Amino acid sequence: MLQHNTIDAQTEINNQDVTAIYLLNDQTLQINDIEVPLQQLGYTAKISDNINAIEHEIFDLMEIYNQYKSYHLFILLNTMVLDETIAHKIDRLKQQYSDNIHFIYYSDNNNLMSHLQGIRHHGEAFLSYPFESGEISEIIKSLSVIEPQDYRILLIDDDESMGIYYSHVFHKVGIECQYEKSIEFILDKVTEFKPDLILIDYYMPECSGIELTQMMRQRIDIDFIPIVYLSSETDPLIHLESITQGVDDFLYKGTHSKYIISNLKSRMDRARSLKNSMMTDSLTHLYNHAMINEQFDLELAKAQRRSTEVSYVMIDIDNFKQVNDTYGHMAGDKVIKTLAHFLTNKLRKTDIVGRYGGEEFAVIMPDTTKYDAYRVIDKLRKDFGQISHTYEATSFKVSFSCGIASFPENIEQDNIIEHADQCLYLAKEKGRNQVVHFINRNH
Repeated sequence: MLQHNTIDAQTEINNQDVTAIYLLNDQTLQINDIEVPLQQLGYTAKISDNINAIEHEIFDLMEIYNQYKSYHLFILLNTMVLDETIAHKIDRLKQQYSDNIHFIYYSDNNNLMSHLQGIRHHGEAFLSYPFESGEISEIIKSLSVIEPQDYRILLIDDDESMGIYYSHVFHKVGIECQYEKSIEFILDKVTEFKPDLILIDYYMPECSGIELTQMMRQRIDIDFIPIVYLSSETDPLIHLESITQGVDDFLYKGTHSKYIISNLKSRMDRARSLKNSMMTDSLTHLYNHAMINEQFDLELAKAQRRSTEVSYVMIDIDNFKQVNDTYGHMAGDKVIKTLAHFLTNKLRKTDIVGRYGGEEFAVIMPDTTKYDAYRVIDKLRKDFGQISHTYEATSFKVSFSCGIASFPENIEQDNIIEHADQCLYLAKEKGRNQVVHFINRNH
């Protein structure tokens, strides 16, 4: 049974890792314009006019925070309030809580020296005043996401001694390496292992490294994976030919292992970044249409194997064209980004949110019946309707409509997205600002 509780210190750490945002009030901030929207987006925002009070409160909460591996604290303050006492406190907090505490600075004097003041006192982001809660939320998202550092290399080399040696070298620095002596079934093994990089000996008994690379580059699911040759070959013409045939680099086996590791890690990082940009929507940084559907296929297959439920939610912002026509497309984009932050903050970490297209979003809720999904999404619908969006001196509110369908509640798997879309259409037809879940009339 799915449970969504009101946010308290413990559930917030579990679900979001962002435990609190402290705003050091210097009488410049319009507090209600920042605190309330942040709370509506699902954050705990606390105001104080004293850095000592913030330090003491953080210390008192550490007994709770230390139970969890990941938590993040944010302190927002004006560069103009930085004096020797506050700077000392900031240094001490950063030393004590390291990567778990983040300082965001702002200033209404947007010049180089203001920015430098923030940089010199552990600032990780800088905002020009006035700013909106959505801007803070974007920064929080970027700073609280810790990218996984686990790397996976598929090593193909017919020389078993070299294969074992490099496997040991990679494992020693925390890189997972699967060694294959033969290319037999290698394409299937790439699909199963899902490597971040493929390392190939240029000379193989069954075929050349170039032939193997060409074969892999013709597979769509492998094409984006970096391929590097590791060989004793030193002929520069062979190196050049390899590069023109699709290989990313040619490393000499006599090269120091530290250089090889550094080179491969760099290539894997760039490949991950590229892959991530291909998978996500540029405005919201959520999964794009193709990826949210791919994620649903995976969750659906998992639900079938485990005989569990999974719900699919289609969300559409009501009267969005009117928002664009009245306030402009920049205001419309802000509404879309606000809803993206709202959904990712309020839902569980196991729920998957994507931008389906335009003003439409999709949410995948594993281990959730349509009835549980209805209760959660309907609560979010009501809460989102209370958020004030701003355009210059004007504020306005926006609602959304939803359609929900689930597996395996009387629905064939191929029709779940279609049924959710039909329910969304029905919600719109019935007057908008409501949630409709699918009911199979044949059962």
